[in-house]
Amino acid sequence: MSGHKLLVLSGSSLIAGGIAGVVAHVLHLQYHPTNPAEVLPYVMRSEPVHLLLFAAVFLVVLGLPGLVVRQHDRTDVFGLAGFVLVYFGLVCGEWMHCVLEIGIYPAMAHQVPTTS
Repeated sequence: MSGHKLLVLSGSSLIAGGIAGVVAHVLHLQYHPTNPAEVLPYVMRSEPVHLLLFAAVFLVVLGLPGLVVRQHDRTDVFGLAGFVLVYFGLVCGEWMHCVLEIGIYPAMAHQVPTTS
């Protein structure tokens, strides 16, 4: 695969991930359940949004290495350090947030009573 094609794929991945991330954050619910009766309705509304956010982070994480390779001659060590911090920040922050919302809340919703 040529370098140009790799950069085009990387850029496409970043654009798709950015658009999906913006859409997911616009649709993201601004509340979290405060009592057991609210858990199941919250999970039903928030799970698709967090799946979209998970995919958005995946696309951005796939596209970032191509951006770093493209800009390496201008950014030197600071660009590499920034890349590592953003990369692992996204993986440890956003992805873990999505895992919590997709995995823990649905499991919790089926274990808690539905009455207040």
